[in-house]
Amino acid sequence: MSKLLESTAPPESGAVSYCLPCDDRTVANLSASTVHSASILKTLYFTFDFAFNLQKLNIFLDFILYSSEKAQAGVKEKESSSTQEIKHDEDSSSMKIYRMKGIFHIVDKDELYILQSVHDIFDIEQSTHVKGSTQDKSGGRSVIIVIGSNLDRDKIQDGFEKCV
Repeated sequence: MSKLLESTAPPESGAVSYCLPCDDRTVANLSASTVHSASILKTLYFTFDFAFNLQKLNIFLDFILYSSEKAQAGVKEKESSSTQEIKHDEDSSSMKIYRMKGIFHIVDKDELYILQSVHDIFDIEQSTHVKGSTQDKSGGRSVIIVIGSNLDRDKIQDGFEKCV
């Protein structure tokens, strides 16, 4: 940081330059010895034409965000309103979800719901926009974006589809 603060003044063009003076040792220290994360990240985009059950959606999001911890502990969960088991397997436990955003239509609710998720923390909140109003740009669909590594599109989509 001190090198950055001590760097030369901006060029006369007025553009600010944050380029540090460097020598071979500086460049070697800045070089990454591992694969950059951008090469292993994947972004998935989902749309659904049905309204979600909020309780089931919360259970599913909890499952996919915490599945690697639970799989290591050998835990199995059951949905409270169904006898269907959510099973952990090696593939789903290796999924790493870094970020999710979404707009959901929820059963028996007039307002849209917003999903924000960072790593294993998520929040689904009621928005101020009413379904079908001029502010509702969803076109009647729920839209979700998932960013992570080792993502299994089919498993994630199947999980969302079970949240009816």
